[in-house]
Amino acid sequence: MNKNTYFVIGLVLVLIIAGLIFVKQKGGGEVLAPTSEESAVTEETGQAPEGNQLTSPAPQPQSVATQTVTYAVSGFSPKSLTIKAGDTVIFKNNSDSNFWPASGPHPTHTNYPEFDAKQEIVPGATYSFTFTRTGSWKYHNHLNPASTGTITVQ
Repeated sequence: MNKNTYFVIGLVLVLIIAGLIFVKQKGGGEVLAPTSEESAVTEETGQAPEGNQLTSPAPQPQSVATQTVTYAVSGFSPKSLTIKAGDTVIFKNNSDSNFWPASGPHPTHTNYPEFDAKQEIVPGATYSFTFTRTGSWKYHNHLNPASTGTITVQ
């Protein structure tokens, strides 16, 4: 290859890199994978190419916890529980009759419609639900609406 060919290849590479930097800056925070040319510059200089920023790795997900709420003749225990988003609550029937955990208000269950067993839970059985939405969520026994509790999700 002659000097002109090398010059054209170099010019094309510079234009590609400049275009990628421009797109990244205008892209509103999109993270673009470096091209092999950008990687080579990084390896040679030990620094990110101009216009690029090195970012730290994404935070690791927090561990997910499981909490238990029991239902007995006296109602739910504990009546109030605070958990983190992504935690699971197991509702265990320790009574001698069926119960049906569901979000408030009774009878529509519209505050957190996904949080509804949609069926009766027999004595000794459990129903579990993973809370992903933050907020304070009132719930009740659909078969005995006076029996209530609250799950606060942070």
